[in-house]
Amino acid sequence: MKIDLSHIQLDLQQKHSLANQIADGLRQQIQSASKTVGQEMPSVRSAAALLGVNFNTVARAYRILENEGLLSTRSGKGTFLRRDINSDSVGIPSNELDQICKQIKALVNSSSFSLSQVIVHLQMKKRE
Repeated sequence: MKIDLSHIQLDLQQKHSLANQIADGLRQQIQSASKTVGQEMPSVRSAAALLGVNFNTVARAYRILENEGLLSTRSGKGTFLRRDINSDSVGIPSNELDQICKQIKALVNSSSFSLSQVIVHLQMKKRE
């Protein structure tokens, strides 16, 4: 089943950014229907045109979901569903993952770096 962007309702009056609203809408779709790992997402530009937003807003939404491990972007190829939000395909029990997150949060809080900087750096290291 394909991702259907027409069901995403954006509200300019909402306190959440448009990128977060788009990410939430996509997350709900991934969660509520069977999606295939490797399924291609709509391009950033086509999604932006359909939703009536700037392509950077959709790119930010895709990055949010990529940081959550739901999407994977391949330069020049597109963005793809990495895993089902309901599956445990990462292979790490959630309580273990929670512990790892708490440790990372403590390390970030005691450093001069922001969580965003750490995430970006981790993503760069992953690609090496």
